Amino acid sequence: MQIIWRIASAALFLSLLATPVVLVAQGCEEQDGNADSSVPNPDVGAARACGDVGLYNWAASVQQVAGLGDAGEMSTLFGVWGTSEKAVWAVGTHGTVLHYDGAQWIRQQSPTTQTLTSVWGTTEKDVWAVGYGGTVIHYDGTSWKDHSPPLAVFHTADGGPPTGDAATQILRNLWGVWVTGKVSTEALYAVGDNGTVIYFDGILKLWSDKIPVTRAGVVVKVQDQLTGVWGTGANRIFIVGNFGTILEGSKAGLAVQDSQGVTKDLNAVWGRNNNDVYAVGTSGTILHRNSSGWKDISSGAPKQVLRGVWGPSNNSSYTFVIGWDGTLLRMRGGPGFSEDAEFDPYYCIIPGRRLEAIWGTLVPITMFDAGTVTPVVGEAGPPDMSPVDLGIPQVPLVWVVGASGMVVVGP
Repeated sequence: MQIIWRIASAALFLSLLATPVVLVAQGCEEQDGNADSSVPNPDVGAARACGDVGLYNWAASVQQVAGLGDAGEMSTLFGVWGTSEKAVWAVGTHGTVLHYDGAQWIRQQSPTTQTLTSVWGTTEKDVWAVGYGGTVIHYDGTSWKDHSPPLAVFHTADGGPPTGDAATQILRNLWGVWVTGKVSTEALYAVGDNGTVIYFDGILKLWSDKIPVTRAGVVVKVQDQLTGVWGTGANRIFIVGNFGTILEGSKAGLAVQDSQGVTKDLNAVWGRNNNDVYAVGTSGTILHRNSSGWKDISSGAPKQVLRGVWGPSNNSSYTFVIGWDGTLLRMRGGPGFSEDAEFDPYYCIIPGRRLEAIWGTLVPITMFDAGTVTPVVGEAGPPDMSPVDLGIPQVPLVWVVGASGMVVVGP
């Protein structure tokens, strides 16, 4: 048995799996009656009908992944990351780990039943996920294994880490993970409750939480929930959290940044380089960092809970932002942002659906004609030439995941 999954103008055929992972194609207009009414939504903006996002049609690629949890209920997916359009991971409740291989989603065996909140890696054989209760798991290309840090990493009192039931009370939830390395993990940063920032040295195989935080040169204790982390290298990371908290630095030390008076919770951070970084949060909050520091550019954004941000590396003039109530935005502007960000006049809102995370990659433009794939630009070259070598334009292909097993692929 097969079902058809449309991604842009392509048709991919997905087989049902022994472990039930089913993709059900749904247009936006079909989902009004399936809203997750149990999810609180304090930031409700003016919902616009689903449609084109600029030249891109998201409505044709809204999917639902079913049969993930106990008794077949759908898991909420909180994190997504990949290495290419043929290697994408999504994680969520019940310890759910899904892998997309370019043709189908497969549920991988997970070593935990804890909710997983974030996933990142370096290669297809080096993927990490974090979650509730200090959970950290690692995929080596064959299987997932528990790699949670010892209790001492979460404990800072002089008396030493507690034991028994008391020990579980210090295992803080982790909300974000970011990893760097050329062929395997060189450095891992994870962030979570009560200002938690933990670091894993992939070379020495050691965990540490001894990262000093300063404000204006004075050591301070950050106790806000930290929700997102991203970096350009082991020695330059960006962390965001509740009440407009922004930290920058490395394992050697983090510094509290000026968030320009923003006190809304920040939920995610991502960038193209040190001087083109975005942070998004509640009530439509969007901050951007360039060489002059952080700036609030959110005046034109819908007042929604924004949960993720990503943009193509080959075009810094637009960036995608996603959030609750099915919010899918294409934000226009650039690293300079002399004015606030602008948004395409049409964006998709899927009523009641929480979108939680976004990741994307660049793929060559292709045309589908009578079952053949023909480059739009460039002649066929030697077998070892890549689409980039042939001069074929590349466009973003994006995965967005969320509540009730929702997966949106586009543009």
